[in-house]
Amino acid sequence: DNSQSKGTSLQPKDSILSSLTSSRKHNPTLRSLHHAIHTHGLTHRFLRRIMEAREVDLEVVQYERFRDVAQYGEDTVSNVLYLSLETVGIRDEASDVVASDIGVGLGILTALRSTGFRATQGECSIPSDLAAKHSVSMDTLWRAWDASINTPDDVNKMDEAASSQEALRNATREMADIASFHLYRARDNQSSVPKEGRPCLLPA
Repeated sequence: DNSQSKGTSLQPKDSILSSLTSSRKHNPTLRSLHHAIHTHGLTHRFLRRIMEAREVDLEVVQYERFRDVAQYGEDTVSNVLYLSLETVGIRDEASDVVASDIGVGLGILTALRSTGFRATQGECSIPSDLAAKHSVSMDTLWRAWDASINTPDDVNKMDEAASSQEALRNATREMADIASFHLYRARDNQSSVPKEGRPCLLPA
């Protein structure tokens, strides 16, 4: 339901608007957001999804399924793009489909870019289903990471490092391929987006 049932704009009693109203005097970012909400009638559901998804992500050590990673991209990046389109007066299905593909693609790529950092936090950016498919564990991540910095000092460690790097490469390649599919499809369909909305979709 990326595009058609967008919900309603923010209502005065909504908790998001209440927070903005109480805090905006002291925060220039909130003042700008508050102004944008009222000027453009931004859709409440998009803002809520962004915040809820980011809050849930704080507690995630490893997503169970690849589609959960894709959904995180939809809930965060895509929803930002939907809001950007609304600021230029665009609310149509074709534009939202393009924005959805961009969000999913960028969400997956962001997960990949965070692999090193998340590993230092004891987290794995590769979802459990792909990790199991390609035999990637936290030990795999650490061996691959260590081998990229330090040359193993014996044959067994070299073999383990090579195996770990190959497993990690295969998992990340599969994720990257799916991200590329979504981004290329978004580029192919950008002609369906009204001219004034295309600058909002430059991430593709």
